[in-house]
Amino acid sequence: MAEAVNALAQFGPGAYEYGPGRLSPRVFWWRAGTLTSITVFDHESRTMSISPPDELMTIMRRLANTAG
Repeated sequence: MAEAVNALAQFGPGAYEYGPGRLSPRVFWWRAGTLTSITVFDHESRTMSISPPDELMTIMRRLANTAG
């Protein structure tokens, strides 16, 4: 799951910048009717990172432990 989130995060900005249609450069988490951006842009250093909320990290860790 973490690999998929990272892949989406890397794909999003390029698709947003150069794609033919509207696409957000951010990765979002949909949970309980709330949409939360997990992408963080540092405009000063021009870098992007992923910062999932604690609840999502717990879910990702649980999934990783059951997948192995």
